[in-house]
Amino acid sequence: MSVIRARLSPFYYLEHFEEILSFLRGNCRALLGDPELAFLRDFVSLPHEARALVVRLSNRRGSHARISGLKYAEIGDIPASLALLRERGIIREAVVGDSEEIWGALTRTEVAALLKPLKGLSSKTKPELLEMARRTGEVVPLPPHIVADFVFHARAETVGFLYFLYFGKDRRNLQTLALRDLGIVKARANQSEFEVRYKSREAAAHDFFHARISGEISTADDAGLSRLAEGVPGWPSCPEPSAVVVKDREICRLGARLEQAGRSEEALGVYRHAAGHPSRERICRILWSRSEVAEVKALLERIISQPSTDEELLFAEDFHARKFGERKLSRLTHMLRSAPVLSMDEAFSDSAEDAVKDHLTRKGERAYRTENQLWTALFGLLFWEELQGKNGETKHNQFEYRPTQLTDGTFFSKNEEAIERKLSMVRRNAALPHLEATYQVHEKTPNGVFSWRRGTLDLIRELILHGPPGSIAAMLRRIALNPMNDSGFPDLMVVGPDGLRFVEVKAEGDQIRRNQLVQIQALEKEGFTVEIVRVQWIADPDQEYVVVDVE
Repeated sequence: MSVIRARLSPFYYLEHFEEILSFLRGNCRALLGDPELAFLRDFVSLPHEARALVVRLSNRRGSHARISGLKYAEIGDIPASLALLRERGIIREAVVGDSEEIWGALTRTEVAALLKPLKGLSSKTKPELLEMARRTGEVVPLPPHIVADFVFHARAETVGFLYFLYFGKDRRNLQTLALRDLGIVKARANQSEFEVRYKSREAAAHDFFHARISGEISTADDAGLSRLAEGVPGWPSCPEPSAVVVKDREICRLGARLEQAGRSEEALGVYRHAAGHPSRERICRILWSRSEVAEVKALLERIISQPSTDEELLFAEDFHARKFGERKLSRLTHMLRSAPVLSMDEAFSDSAEDAVKDHLTRKGERAYRTENQLWTALFGLLFWEELQGKNGETKHNQFEYRPTQLTDGTFFSKNEEAIERKLSMVRRNAALPHLEATYQVHEKTPNGVFSWRRGTLDLIRELILHGPPGSIAAMLRRIALNPMNDSGFPDLMVVGPDGLRFVEVKAEGDQIRRNQLVQIQALEKEGFTVEIVRVQWIADPDQEYVVVDVE
């Protein structure tokens, strides 16, 4: 049976843009500065077709548009609209500083024609030709007729900021709203009140800057990396904890790219502008490679005394023990090498976890693939009212489902009394009826915490019925205190004659990640048994194979 999709109106994109503007006026007015308010005034004063052209230009990649390529059937007089937009200062003519973007917008044929006096052009790709154009820019200027064919969106940065306030990401178009209208993307249709994403314009502008920088870091060439590294001292700062995390993340991404390019000296200078993990780890490793032992030791000791995360503490203790103590192997390597080895039939080599699960099942134990799903689902169901009710409901926009208090770190402080009451229920081994009832009432409801998968409730029952209640409550309390620390849990949960345990499976060539070690140690500290098993693949002589002759 075919599915009939909704049809979009000819000016659907303008309707979506105006929907966003209406949302921002009503919910984010305190975050709008003079540039945004001026744009809103100018935009609403335009006639319908001119407004439509503004949106078309805003949703294009880059801030430029080629006049000869502007063909929109629903906009009757594009030249007249362009003239009005120039008059209102919404678009502008090209200037000398736009030449690189114009070169990038030309076709390969056009670039080659402009560089025709040069030799060896026929075998060059467009990127190679553009590099030649950059090197010879003063010799091969852009012809006036080409420059005149381009206009630039003078308010592109302002529109980008408006999109960012709505989506919380660096979006260049409103495709999500079109997919909503077509029935492809779900939205929270029953929500009428929304929460401002940022407490201040300063914090919003800070994160917008770093969202734009993130895209530049991903695509920068060598010259771009140098420009970004030189600019780091001037990147804006904001005292809010979430903003510090955002800035540190992009600094570390830039440092990693510089290291990949073999530019460790520049990477070191970049990392020094970040405060948390993994920047201090990278500083230690670069300094160690340069034999700056004293500085490494001092930094490790500072990290150990004041770690920013559990992962950073693990690194510092481990690195310090190996470089300045008796230990020769890292804790991760030692744990992996000490783990028992299971020789498994290579027929299962596409999934070591399933191979071990099958092996344990044949031994008479009940083994389940759990990973992060078990704990995130248990957490989401136990605290459903706190997460999805008045305190936790996502209120940034209609497309986001993850409760805001999980991302802003306020979940425990906002709900401490209710959390402790439910954890007490877990410790008394009385939580299962509540979990089952919550599952039945809310099954398949989008929630932003966990996915509804077949068999999830069975996994939770096994954990509740066979796991130590106090240990389960302690792990849930850890997640409540630090909701971002919800990954790295072991692959399998096993119920056997000796009770319930967790098993982390590693195939040949796999390594234990640091976030996995954090969770393994947390589980053990709270009273669970955790094993690490290494899988070695062998050819089973008793395995029957089918030979297929394909001609």
